[in-house]
Amino acid sequence: QQEADAGAHGDVEEEEQAAVGIEEPADTSDDDGDGGDNKNAPPPPPGAMADSATEEGGGGADGEVAHSGSVKPRTYGAWSLRTVFRGAYFPLGFLIIALERAIFVGSDVWLTVWTKAADGKPDDHIARGRDWPAAREDGAPEFYVSVYTVIVAIGTVATFLRLTYQVVGGWTAIRTLFDSVLAKVARCPALFFDSTPTGRILNRLSHDVDRCQYPLIVQVASTMSTLGWCTSGNVVAATVFPPILIVTVPVLVFVLYLLKVFRALNVHLQRLDVSTRSDIQSLV
Repeated sequence: QQEADAGAHGDVEEEEQAAVGIEEPADTSDDDGDGGDNKNAPPPPPGAMADSATEEGGGGADGEVAHSGSVKPRTYGAWSLRTVFRGAYFPLGFLIIALERAIFVGSDVWLTVWTKAADGKPDDHIARGRDWPAAREDGAPEFYVSVYTVIVAIGTVATFLRLTYQVVGGWTAIRTLFDSVLAKVARCPALFFDSTPTGRILNRLSHDVDRCQYPLIVQVASTMSTLGWCTSGNVVAATVFPPILIVTVPVLVFVLYLLKVFRALNVHLQRLDVSTRSDIQSLV
């Protein structure tokens, strides 16, 4: 009679639990038949919890996707949007470089005119229709020197504006990016810090940020300046001697190919550097 009452009481409890949506916990007994008891098993180590979290899509070190190839254009666009003048950083920067290179080419042209004036009044296509004096006439040295001084002064101002613009723009971008990533890391749940190595977080907020400051600013400025030099030099050379394009065009194509290969390789080299550095910083 007591066993029947206990069975009936158990059936009532199961019906009440089902009515309120309470499920019975799963059986944690040993299914392998080795006599072990999972109830008394020690808890898994933190590393195992982190691995299971990343396997289930919880993020972390192993949950990150390793991209290959070169840097995507949208990355440069995102960086440019955080500089001064927002997305106009690169167009305005190239405009300043074009002005600087035009002044530089103009100084070479003026030196050419000045040199030709040594044999008399310059009469080439540049000086044609202009009453420029010969180099030996009275007041001629002052004239040529004053014009050349104005050209050099304008070029100096343009160079100063270019360097200042590039440095201030890059510094503004990295400050904005650092404030954004710091705010997002501070709002991450505790699971993120359990599944992500501490060295990786420290590396992102220290070494990677440092690489985006002085080295990146110098590299961006150098790249933009080199493009300006290459463009202006090839335009002047092709204008003076057009057959030179037979040599310069294949060389430029070959250089662009090497640049594409190196950029893809450089991504993996940076990843190896970060992985090694993160393991060391995890011990700090």
